[in-house]
Amino acid sequence: MTEAIQRIRNYMTRTVVTITPDLSVADAADRMRTNTIRHLPVVQQGKLVGLIAERDLALIDGLSERKRDKIQVRQLMRIHPFMCGPDDSLIDVVRVMIEHKLGSVIVVEQGVPVGVFTTIDAMRRLVELAQVMELMGSAD
Repeated sequence: MTEAIQRIRNYMTRTVVTITPDLSVADAADRMRTNTIRHLPVVQQGKLVGLIAERDLALIDGLSERKRDKIQVRQLMRIHPFMCGPDDSLIDVVRVMIEHKLGSVIVVEQGVPVGVFTTIDAMRRLVELAQVMELMGSAD
């Protein structure tokens, strides 16, 4: 395989749903539910400033809807999410994800989110590779 094939841009989810830090965590939960996603980049003036994930929202799961409406995303978001560029090596990014037990990486160009690479995206690639290996094995 050529090195160009193994770039994050080829495996990332290109549709990026974002939220701003001033909105409520109830809004964040609604966006995640509506878009069937677990990781929500937080942007301000188009630039990535944080990340809020489904597991972050689990911390306040027991609160009433009214209380969740009063908590802003900025109060719960992670302010230093792992980022990479679209041309970064798939292998390098996945190694960092494994080492730090990360569920997602925000793919940015000049600070602007252009994609999200998650463990599900990595698993899709693993399945593709396993299928290739099976085909190569059955060609014997």
